[in-house]
Amino acid sequence: GVVYIGMLDAADATGDAKFNDYVAQRLNMLANYLKVAPPRGGAGGAPGARGGRGGGGLAGLTTPFSLDQCGAMCAGLLKAKLAGVGPDLSAVTNVWVDFITTKVPRLADGTIARHVPMPDTIWADDMYMSVPALAWMGKISGDKKYYDDAVKQVVQMSARLFRPAQGIYAHGWITTNPDPIDIHWGRANGWCAMAMCELLDALPADYPSRPAILSLYRAHLRGLASLQSADGLWHQLLDRPDSYLETSASAMFV
Repeated sequence: GVVYIGMLDAADATGDAKFNDYVAQRLNMLANYLKVAPPRGGAGGAPGARGGRGGGGLAGLTTPFSLDQCGAMCAGLLKAKLAGVGPDLSAVTNVWVDFITTKVPRLADGTIARHVPMPDTIWADDMYMSVPALAWMGKISGDKKYYDDAVKQVVQMSARLFRPAQGIYAHGWITTNPDPIDIHWGRANGWCAMAMCELLDALPADYPSRPAILSLYRAHLRGLASLQSADGLWHQLLDRPDSYLETSASAMFV
């Protein structure tokens, strides 16, 4: 899903059709698969969801049991639909959006959560695994509830994970742990930055909460910029220069 989004953005930036062709070829393959294995929805809070893996092969796409299996792919396919690239895969994206909005575990205030490794945990990764899909569904459908949910996830996850003094995100938060988990994993911060970037691209210019998201996004990028190494990359643990220089988070930040 991340690759498809990257390819679609590359086509938009360069005007080179080969990037869209890459996505179209693979989505046609997925469409052929779905003819024999149509989506059936997921089990959300069922015990199988706690393992976060479900079946093998493409089973996680047609019957998702975790955000990992469908969140990024959902965003990629929705962006492809908006760009007019590949076949219409609404049959599966509708299942995934329903899974994200009604079946994924949430805290009492509606924040998306996980039950592993402990009950009611929040992962920075899940900002990306949920927000872009919700945002692009809002743009496709015109239904404000998807925008509202996407904004809510960013705001409420950030309330628990963002460290304003440093301008970076902690990796996780646990309901039952009174102590903050101040492990600032590089790629988790990358997921947050990319999620907010996608949300800002999708939100209408006059959406009431857009300035708040933009302010948070800028505060995060300022924090990240202050931690860039002299080599140009960022460390695996952002505020730990004794951790190794990492490439994928650096690519996300740039």
